[in-house]
Amino acid sequence: MKHPVVINPEYLAELRRRIEAGPGMTAVAKAARMSRTTLWGLLNDAASSRRRATPDAAERVRNALAKLDPKVEAPPPPTVSVRGRVHHRWIALGERLIAADPEAVEAAIAKPDELSAAVLRVGRSRRQAR
Repeated sequence: MKHPVVINPEYLAELRRRIEAGPGMTAVAKAARMSRTTLWGLLNDAASSRRRATPDAAERVRNALAKLDPKVEAPPPPTVSVRGRVHHRWIALGERLIAADPEAVEAAIAKPDELSAAVLRVGRSRRQAR
């Protein structure tokens, strides 16, 4: 594959933490319809780049976790579809904000109406200043 889709190693580490704290490797592998060896490779070998983590395998594990424990918030999807230039820049901004202060971002996201209003207010004032 010339242009492989890369699954963030932090995402794979989070899947592993959830599996180990919850249903376990055997149950998740069975629910994801993959072997334990494949699951182990996804969560471990992919980080060392000996094996490529695929979006399909990560999505199957994500769905298995959601199915096995529906009371726990499911992990987010392993990939994000980018709608265009502005959306890509928004995602990059989110990455920078999370790197700087993840707790503050988590607190802001907990109030989506206020966060949306603040972002739109700043955007509209900059647009009018042109």
